[in-house]
Amino acid sequence: MTLAKKFGVFLFIVAFMVSSVALAALKLPEEIEAEFTQYPGSKVTNSTAAGSVFMASLDCGTDSVDEVFDYYKARIMENDWTIEFESKSENNYSIKVNKESLEGTVIVFSDGEATVVNLAIALEE
Repeated sequence: MTLAKKFGVFLFIVAFMVSSVALAALKLPEEIEAEFTQYPGSKVTNSTAAGSVFMASLDCGTDSVDEVFDYYKARIMENDWTIEFESKSENNYSIKVNKESLEGTVIVFSDGEATVVNLAIALEE
């Protein structure tokens, strides 16, 4: 599967994840935890794998979008990712990164009640 198709699958699954009901005791996929780690105090609301694409959504409570995004940007820099794209608007930040045979995406936004993070890592085939 090409990276463009993987990203299309990612966008479809993110839309599904955002509309899903939170389930208890979910954990980050190991592939994501190894690179980005879970935001302190957050709850995993969705976690899934589709082939070589691993995704998760986190509820970060009332912490600000800025605070959560800064946390993930620091993880990205610490783990030697290369930033391909970064976008910030009022309550929606996103960053696309790559490293060796990995591509990653971090999206942080406010849903009006909480700050939400969508994380994804795709392994190049």
